[in-house]
Amino acid sequence: LYTLISDLDRVLDTLQSVANNINTYSIVESTPAARTIAALSVEACRHVNLAVVALAERNGAAKVLQKCREIDVLEARANATMSEAVTELFAREGDDQAALHAIKMRHFYFRQAKVLDRCRRVAGTIEEILLENA
Repeated sequence: LYTLISDLDRVLDTLQSVANNINTYSIVESTPAARTIAALSVEACRHVNLAVVALAERNGAAKVLQKCREIDVLEARANATMSEAVTELFAREGDDQAALHAIKMRHFYFRQAKVLDRCRRVAGTIEEILLENA
């Protein structure tokens, strides 16, 4: 249970880090990739919530496992979106300002994707709890 709580705390810390990066990097305009990753993060967090709630249900194991699998799929989609976005950022040529923007956004995309990575870790911990209590 301690591991689950720690993993959930890491999700929250990473979400806070994403919010802080908006200010730190002076991001004033969203990109389609950032919006996609954000939407996937919201969906993954929703599945984490539903999986944790289902842990308390006597017959919730199937639902928990389904939510954990869905989190894995969402994390893979976010990684693919991030990879495409970073490739696009560095494919454009430009001045020093464009290069700086590409570096800032690359870091921001990686931080966003880290939220889903943390959710995937929570899903793994939840699956371990199910196995221990089976």
